[in-house]
Amino acid sequence: MDTTAQLMEVIFDPEVEKVFKHITELFGVRTVLFDAAGNEILSGADKPNCAFCHLIQEKLDQYPKCRSWDAQQQEQASKTEELIAYRCHAGVNESIMAVYDKDTLLGYVVIGQYRSRDQAEEHLRRDWQRLYNNDQMDKAFEAIPFHSPEKIKHIEALISSVVKLIAKQRLIEVHEKNPLQVLIARMRHNPREQLTLQKAATILGKSTSTVSHLFTQYYQSGFKQVQLRIRIEKACQLLEEQPDLMVSEIAEKVGFADPLYFSRQFKQMMHMSPRAYRQSLKQ
Repeated sequence: MDTTAQLMEVIFDPEVEKVFKHITELFGVRTVLFDAAGNEILSGADKPNCAFCHLIQEKLDQYPKCRSWDAQQQEQASKTEELIAYRCHAGVNESIMAVYDKDTLLGYVVIGQYRSRDQAEEHLRRDWQRLYNNDQMDKAFEAIPFHSPEKIKHIEALISSVVKLIAKQRLIEVHEKNPLQVLIARMRHNPREQLTLQKAATILGKSTSTVSHLFTQYYQSGFKQVQLRIRIEKACQLLEEQPDLMVSEIAEKVGFADPLYFSRQFKQMMHMSPRAYRQSLKQ
Protein backbone atom coordinates (compact mmCIF):
# COMPACT_ATOMS: atom_id res chain seq x y z
CA MET A 1 0.00 0.00 0.00
CA ASP A 2 1.28 3.46 -0.88
CA THR A 3 2.48 5.16 2.30
CA THR A 4 1.95 8.61 0.78
CA ALA A 5 -1.69 7.72 0.12
CA GLN A 6 -2.10 6.72 3.76
CA LEU A 7 -1.11 10.23 4.85
CA MET A 8 -3.68 12.00 2.67
CA GLU A 9 -7.39 12.56 3.29
CA VAL A 10 -9.84 12.87 0.42
CA ILE A 11 -12.12 15.91 0.59
CA PHE A 12 -15.01 16.10 -1.86
CA ASP A 13 -17.43 18.89 -2.67
CA PRO A 14 -21.09 18.17 -1.72
CA GLU A 15 -21.96 18.39 -5.41
CA VAL A 16 -19.97 15.18 -5.98
CA GLU A 17 -22.22 13.32 -3.56
CA LYS A 18 -25.29 14.65 -5.39
CA VAL A 19 -23.92 13.59 -8.78
CA PHE A 20 -23.10 10.11 -7.51
CA LYS A 21 -26.59 9.78 -6.04
CA HIS A 22 -28.25 10.76 -9.32
CA ILE A 23 -26.11 8.34 -11.34
CA THR A 24 -26.95 5.53 -8.95
CA GLU A 25 -30.66 6.26 -8.98
CA LEU A 26 -30.77 6.72 -12.75
CA PHE A 27 -28.93 3.57 -13.82
CA GLY A 28 -29.13 1.35 -10.73
CA VAL A 29 -25.35 1.07 -10.62
CA ARG A 30 -23.14 1.39 -7.57
CA THR A 31 -21.15 4.63 -7.87
CA VAL A 32 -18.23 4.75 -5.46
CA LEU A 33 -15.27 6.99 -4.68
CA PHE A 34 -12.15 5.31 -3.28
CA ASP A 35 -9.06 7.08 -2.01
CA ALA A 36 -5.65 6.30 -3.50
CA ALA A 37 -5.10 3.58 -0.89
CA GLY A 38 -8.26 1.74 -1.97
CA ASN A 39 -10.49 2.73 0.97
CA GLU A 40 -14.14 3.47 0.18
CA ILE A 41 -14.92 7.14 0.81
CA LEU A 42 -18.34 7.70 -0.74
CA SER A 43 -21.11 5.55 -2.20
CA GLY A 44 -23.87 7.17 -4.25
CA ALA A 45 -27.20 6.94 -2.38
CA ASP A 46 -25.30 4.74 0.14
CA LYS A 47 -25.97 1.82 -2.19
CA PRO A 48 -24.39 -1.36 -0.76
CA ASN A 49 -22.85 -4.28 -2.63
CA CYS A 50 -25.48 -6.24 -4.53
CA ALA A 51 -26.92 -9.48 -3.14
CA PHE A 52 -25.12 -11.52 -5.80
CA CYS A 53 -21.69 -10.20 -4.77
CA HIS A 54 -22.54 -10.76 -1.12
CA LEU A 55 -23.57 -14.35 -1.81
CA ILE A 56 -20.47 -15.37 -3.75
CA GLN A 57 -18.18 -13.66 -1.27
CA GLU A 58 -19.81 -15.21 1.79
CA LYS A 59 -21.06 -18.56 0.48
CA LEU A 60 -18.47 -19.38 -2.19
CA ASP A 61 -15.45 -17.82 -0.40
CA GLN A 62 -14.86 -15.40 -3.27
CA TYR A 63 -14.03 -12.38 -1.08
CA PRO A 64 -10.21 -12.72 -1.40
CA LYS A 65 -10.54 -13.07 -5.17
CA CYS A 66 -12.83 -10.03 -5.35
CA ARG A 67 -10.37 -7.96 -3.33
CA SER A 68 -7.46 -9.12 -5.48
CA TRP A 69 -9.42 -8.28 -8.63
CA ASP A 70 -10.22 -4.80 -7.29
CA ALA A 71 -6.56 -4.17 -6.47
CA GLN A 72 -5.49 -5.23 -9.96
CA GLN A 73 -7.99 -2.90 -11.61
CA GLN A 74 -6.92 0.00 -9.39
CA GLU A 75 -3.31 -0.60 -10.35
CA GLN A 76 -4.21 -0.59 -14.05
CA ALA A 77 -6.36 2.53 -13.68
CA SER A 78 -3.58 4.40 -11.91
CA LYS A 79 -1.48 4.17 -15.08
CA THR A 80 -3.97 6.06 -17.25
CA GLU A 81 -6.42 8.93 -17.01
CA GLU A 82 -9.02 7.10 -19.09
CA LEU A 83 -11.90 4.94 -17.94
CA ILE A 84 -11.27 1.17 -17.89
CA ALA A 85 -14.34 -1.03 -18.45
CA TYR A 86 -14.24 -4.73 -17.65
CA ARG A 87 -16.24 -7.77 -16.64
CA CYS A 88 -15.14 -9.21 -13.30
CA HIS A 89 -14.32 -12.85 -12.60
CA ALA A 90 -17.95 -13.47 -11.61
CA GLY A 91 -19.46 -12.04 -14.79
CA VAL A 92 -20.50 -8.62 -13.46
CA ASN A 93 -19.70 -5.44 -15.41
CA GLU A 94 -17.74 -2.66 -13.73
CA SER A 95 -15.73 0.40 -14.72
CA ILE A 96 -12.97 2.29 -12.95
CA MET A 97 -11.31 5.62 -13.57
CA ALA A 98 -8.48 7.28 -11.67
CA VAL A 99 -8.91 10.87 -10.50
CA TYR A 100 -5.79 12.99 -10.84
CA ASP A 101 -4.84 16.52 -9.86
CA LYS A 102 -1.96 17.16 -12.24
CA ASP A 103 0.45 14.34 -11.31
CA THR A 104 -1.15 13.49 -7.96
CA LEU A 105 -3.45 10.47 -7.75
CA LEU A 106 -6.47 11.51 -5.66
CA GLY A 107 -8.38 8.25 -5.86
CA TYR A 108 -10.70 6.21 -8.06
CA VAL A 109 -14.31 6.41 -9.20
CA VAL A 110 -15.87 2.98 -9.71
CA ILE A 111 -19.27 2.17 -11.16
CA GLY A 112 -20.28 -1.41 -10.87
CA GLN A 113 -22.57 -4.30 -10.44
CA TYR A 114 -24.52 -4.06 -13.67
CA ARG A 115 -24.77 -6.74 -16.33
CA SER A 116 -25.13 -7.31 -20.05
CA ARG A 117 -25.56 -11.08 -19.93
CA ASP A 118 -28.19 -13.46 -18.56
CA GLN A 119 -26.08 -15.69 -16.32
CA ALA A 120 -23.12 -15.56 -13.97
CA GLU A 121 -19.89 -17.35 -14.81
CA GLU A 122 -20.53 -21.06 -15.33
CA HIS A 123 -17.92 -22.25 -12.82
CA LEU A 124 -19.66 -20.28 -10.05
CA ARG A 125 -23.03 -21.69 -11.04
CA ARG A 126 -21.61 -25.23 -10.90
CA ASP A 127 -20.06 -24.60 -7.49
CA TRP A 128 -23.32 -23.16 -6.18
CA GLN A 129 -25.38 -26.11 -7.39
CA ARG A 130 -22.88 -28.58 -5.95
CA LEU A 131 -22.97 -26.90 -2.53
CA TYR A 132 -26.54 -25.61 -2.24
CA ASN A 133 -28.61 -27.06 -5.10
CA ASN A 134 -30.98 -24.10 -5.42
CA ASP A 135 -31.51 -21.05 -7.65
CA GLN A 136 -30.75 -18.36 -5.05
CA MET A 137 -27.55 -17.24 -6.75
CA ASP A 138 -29.14 -17.21 -10.21
CA LYS A 139 -31.99 -15.05 -8.94
CA ALA A 140 -29.53 -12.68 -7.25
CA PHE A 141 -27.63 -12.33 -10.53
CA GLU A 142 -30.86 -11.65 -12.43
CA ALA A 143 -31.65 -8.87 -9.92
CA ILE A 144 -28.52 -6.98 -10.98
CA PRO A 145 -29.49 -4.07 -13.30
CA PHE A 146 -29.34 -5.16 -16.95
CA HIS A 147 -28.19 -2.78 -19.67
CA SER A 148 -27.57 -3.51 -23.32
CA PRO A 149 -23.97 -3.25 -24.57
CA GLU A 150 -24.92 -0.09 -26.47
CA LYS A 151 -26.40 1.57 -23.40
CA ILE A 152 -23.39 0.53 -21.31
CA LYS A 153 -21.14 2.40 -23.74
CA HIS A 154 -23.17 5.57 -23.13
CA ILE A 155 -23.15 5.08 -19.35
CA GLU A 156 -19.39 4.59 -19.33
CA ALA A 157 -18.84 7.61 -21.60
CA LEU A 158 -20.98 9.71 -19.27
CA ILE A 159 -19.02 8.58 -16.21
CA SER A 160 -15.75 9.34 -17.98
CA SER A 161 -16.89 12.88 -18.79
CA VAL A 162 -18.22 13.44 -15.27
CA VAL A 163 -14.98 12.31 -13.63
CA LYS A 164 -12.92 14.54 -15.92
CA LEU A 165 -15.14 17.52 -15.06
CA ILE A 166 -14.87 16.74 -11.33
CA ALA A 167 -11.08 16.71 -11.60
CA LYS A 168 -11.00 19.86 -13.75
CA GLN A 169 -13.20 21.77 -11.30
CA ARG A 170 -11.15 20.42 -8.37
CA LEU A 171 -14.28 19.08 -6.67
CA ILE A 172 -12.11 16.35 -5.13
CA GLU A 173 -8.92 17.27 -3.27
CA VAL A 174 -6.57 15.68 -0.80
CA HIS A 175 -5.16 17.09 2.42
CA GLU A 176 -2.70 15.79 4.94
CA LYS A 177 -4.34 13.70 7.62
CA ASN A 178 -3.36 11.97 10.80
CA PRO A 179 -1.46 8.72 10.19
CA LEU A 180 -4.15 6.56 11.79
CA GLN A 181 -6.94 7.38 9.34
CA VAL A 182 -6.20 4.33 7.21
CA LEU A 183 -6.75 2.13 10.28
CA ILE A 184 -9.90 3.98 11.32
CA ALA A 185 -11.33 3.61 7.80
CA ARG A 186 -10.46 -0.09 7.86
CA MET A 187 -12.17 -0.60 11.23
CA ARG A 188 -15.30 1.18 10.04
CA HIS A 189 -15.40 -0.66 6.72
CA ASN A 190 -14.97 -4.10 8.30
CA PRO A 191 -15.68 -4.04 12.07
CA ARG A 192 -15.81 -7.85 12.02
CA GLU A 193 -12.07 -8.06 11.31
CA GLN A 194 -10.02 -9.18 14.31
CA LEU A 195 -7.49 -6.40 13.89
CA THR A 196 -4.80 -6.54 16.56
CA LEU A 197 -2.38 -3.83 17.63
CA GLN A 198 0.47 -5.87 16.15
CA LYS A 199 -1.29 -6.16 12.79
CA ALA A 200 -2.15 -2.45 12.87
CA ALA A 201 1.50 -1.63 13.47
CA THR A 202 2.50 -3.83 10.53
CA ILE A 203 0.00 -2.08 8.25
CA LEU A 204 1.41 1.34 9.19
CA GLY A 205 5.03 0.18 9.17
CA LYS A 206 5.50 1.38 12.76
CA SER A 207 6.19 -0.20 16.14
CA THR A 208 3.32 -1.14 18.45
CA SER A 209 4.47 1.44 21.00
CA THR A 210 4.42 4.19 18.34
CA VAL A 211 0.92 3.20 17.21
CA SER A 212 -0.29 3.18 20.83
CA HIS A 213 1.18 6.65 21.32
CA LEU A 214 -0.51 7.92 18.14
CA PHE A 215 -3.92 6.68 19.31
CA THR A 216 -3.47 8.50 22.59
CA GLN A 217 -2.28 11.62 20.76
CA TYR A 218 -5.12 11.77 18.22
CA TYR A 219 -8.03 10.11 20.04
CA GLN A 220 -7.14 10.37 23.74
CA SER A 221 -7.87 6.64 23.94
CA GLY A 222 -6.02 3.41 23.40
CA PHE A 223 -6.21 1.20 20.32
CA LYS A 224 -8.67 -1.28 21.85
CA GLN A 225 -10.97 1.43 23.16
CA VAL A 226 -11.17 3.18 19.77
CA GLN A 227 -11.82 -0.17 18.07
CA LEU A 228 -14.58 -0.94 20.59
CA ARG A 229 -16.17 2.49 20.08
CA ILE A 230 -16.27 1.98 16.31
CA ARG A 231 -17.83 -1.47 16.71
CA ILE A 232 -20.51 -0.18 19.07
CA GLU A 233 -21.26 2.73 16.72
CA LYS A 234 -21.73 0.22 13.90
CA ALA A 235 -23.94 -1.92 16.13
CA CYS A 236 -26.13 1.12 16.86
CA GLN A 237 -26.46 1.70 13.13
CA LEU A 238 -27.49 -1.91 12.50
CA LEU A 239 -29.96 -1.87 15.37
CA GLU A 240 -31.64 1.12 13.77
CA GLU A 241 -31.42 0.18 10.09
CA GLN A 242 -32.00 -3.59 10.26
CA PRO A 243 -34.73 -4.20 12.87
CA ASP A 244 -35.11 -7.86 11.84
CA LEU A 245 -31.54 -8.75 12.80
CA MET A 246 -31.15 -10.54 16.12
CA VAL A 247 -28.74 -9.07 18.67
CA SER A 248 -26.55 -12.15 18.33
CA GLU A 249 -26.33 -11.59 14.56
CA ILE A 250 -25.38 -7.95 15.06
CA ALA A 251 -22.74 -8.98 17.59
CA GLU A 252 -21.18 -11.29 15.00
CA LYS A 253 -21.28 -8.62 12.29
CA VAL A 254 -19.32 -6.16 14.42
CA GLY A 255 -16.67 -8.61 15.57
CA PHE A 256 -17.96 -10.24 18.76
CA ALA A 257 -17.96 -14.02 18.96
CA ASP A 258 -19.81 -13.94 22.30
CA PRO A 259 -23.21 -12.14 22.21
CA LEU A 260 -23.29 -11.83 26.00
CA TYR A 261 -19.91 -10.11 26.06
CA PHE A 262 -21.12 -7.84 23.26
CA SER A 263 -24.21 -6.90 25.28
CA ARG A 264 -22.09 -6.09 28.35
CA GLN A 265 -19.74 -3.89 26.33
CA PHE A 266 -22.69 -2.19 24.59
CA LYS A 267 -24.41 -1.44 27.88
CA GLN A 268 -21.21 -0.14 29.43
CA MET A 269 -20.75 2.34 26.58
CA MET A 270 -24.38 3.23 25.77
CA HIS A 271 -25.82 2.88 29.31
CA MET A 272 -28.53 0.55 28.04
CA SER A 273 -28.76 -2.91 26.51
CA PRO A 274 -28.91 -3.40 22.72
CA ARG A 275 -32.59 -4.36 22.98
CA ALA A 276 -33.36 -1.29 25.08
CA TYR A 277 -31.51 0.89 22.59
CA ARG A 278 -33.54 -0.55 19.70
CA GLN A 279 -36.76 -0.01 21.65
CA SER A 280 -35.77 3.61 22.39
CA LEU A 281 -35.64 4.28 18.65
CA LYS A 282 -39.36 3.56 18.38
CA GLN A 283 -40.34 6.16 20.95
